[in-house]
Amino acid sequence: CIIAILISHNRLTVESAIFIGRGLAKNESLQKIFLTANPLESAGCYAIIKPLIAKDAVPNKLELIDLAEIQYNFDFKDLCSQVKIQCPNLRILVGDKPPPPKLAKR
Repeated sequence: CIIAILISHNRLTVESAIFIGRGLAKNESLQKIFLTANPLESAGCYAIIKPLIAKDAVPNKLELIDLAEIQYNFDFKDLCSQVKIQCPNLRILVGDKPPPPKLAKR
């Protein structure tokens, strides 16, 4: 069984996120998915985690969804809180893109 998927920095779209979310809702073995720095924005992030709290979602082993370096709004943070209540073992990583390193002055 596949237990982790690394698809960070792949220019995934909101449309791709819809399929990823549907797959995660039916998943029984995946534990970690890394989606860092994809241009998903709030709509894509919603599409990924909203199906996890749907009535037809199956119990799963998902431990981590990494959505770091993706822009999102406060409504998405509220959804993360709802998911945390229904899926207490799931960590959803979100956060800003780190600033670029400073260039040395000459």
